[in-house]
Amino acid sequence: MALDAESSYRYVGGGPVLALEMSGPTMESCLACAIEGVSAAFAEVHPSITGRRVEIGVDAASPAAMLRDVLEITASLRANGDVPVTVERAELIDGRLVVALEVVPAGAARALVDWRSTIDWQHLALERRDGHWVGRVVADM
Repeated sequence: MALDAESSYRYVGGGPVLALEMSGPTMESCLACAIEGVSAAFAEVHPSITGRRVEIGVDAASPAAMLRDVLEITASLRANGDVPVTVERAELIDGRLVVALEVVPAGAARALVDWRSTIDWQHLALERRDGHWVGRVVADM
């Protein structure tokens, strides 16, 4: 995780359904965990491969909507041949989430599933609980 040592994600279950839980001290760090966790479920990238930086921006009315939008944007990157690897920066600026990602060409990654396929988001949640941010992503792949 590129943002901080307190943030994490873990996979729950297995099979054709992706279930990911993430937590972090800030909403931005939790969103970064979601991006990295979903991306890691799609492809493996050798650490020696360096990518290029891509910036995305998301405006949404709620944390859960922001999670959905940021995952949709990163899915569109995969569909266009780029695999997100790490989140270099994620910050809220006047209510807009700005995320800087390192991406590599799809040909440089080992695909674990077909990343061009449509993802069916079954459950997306992101909320502040007891002074900490927690989230869950469940998707059919």
